[in-house]
Amino acid sequence: GSHCRGGEERGVLVGVGLVRRRNRRTNSTVSLSFNNKDDRMNVIAATRSYVDRIVSDPNNPGMKVLLLDNETTKTVATVYSQTQILERDVYLVERLEQTSRHEIMKHLKAAVFVRPTYANLELLKKELASPKFAEYHLYFSNVVSQDFLNQLADADDSEVVRQVQEFYADYVAVNEDLFTVNQRGSLRLSTDDPGRGDMTDRNVSAVLSCLLSLKTQPSAIRYQATSRVARRVATEVHERAEADGIFQFKNPSTGALLLVLDR
Repeated sequence: GSHCRGGEERGVLVGVGLVRRRNRRTNSTVSLSFNNKDDRMNVIAATRSYVDRIVSDPNNPGMKVLLLDNETTKTVATVYSQTQILERDVYLVERLEQTSRHEIMKHLKAAVFVRPTYANLELLKKELASPKFAEYHLYFSNVVSQDFLNQLADADDSEVVRQVQEFYADYVAVNEDLFTVNQRGSLRLSTDDPGRGDMTDRNVSAVLSCLLSLKTQPSAIRYQATSRVARRVATEVHERAEADGIFQFKNPSTGALLLVLDR
């Protein structure tokens, strides 16, 4: 199968996006300020567009199953009702980890929309080892590493994976100008808790996903100077964005300020 990023083939995106750090003494911080009059800065519209493309993909016509994980289930539910999904030739909506419970359904194709986590990778490898469906069209909600892709390819012995795409909806849109990652126990971010690294990474991933879905290049990243968490998140967003060419847009939305605050 082919691998696309943001629904576009690799190599199509050109140009350079700039994010720059401000003086450390300023309240330099992770929250996004949107211009509500600009549809390009609308996370509801961005998420709905991705889900539209998943359930109406011309490369995956006919009756299909939509397989989700715990987080993408919430992502989809905010922009699509169950009835609307069923109207798009989706016969069944199910969690990826539940596929082992039912019989083989080779008359259906699977559209899989999940986060690119290694837990989901293991579930996909298990599914591909004994495929229940005729074809698999994989859509990941954030950037997929080369190692992740290699492991997927190695697991696809039956050659049932038809395509792999990145659709950047790695968050739950609440309003046009607000999203959440529903992170419980987030106070641990301000402690020395061993699990705070994973929590920080989840926040960074959500912000990067939002920037990609809105095709936005911040004119500056500022963070709260008194907060270690805010500084760490802002720094990682900056470094990861600069390290991956996917953040280079042909016609970017510019001028936005990415402000990271520790509340």
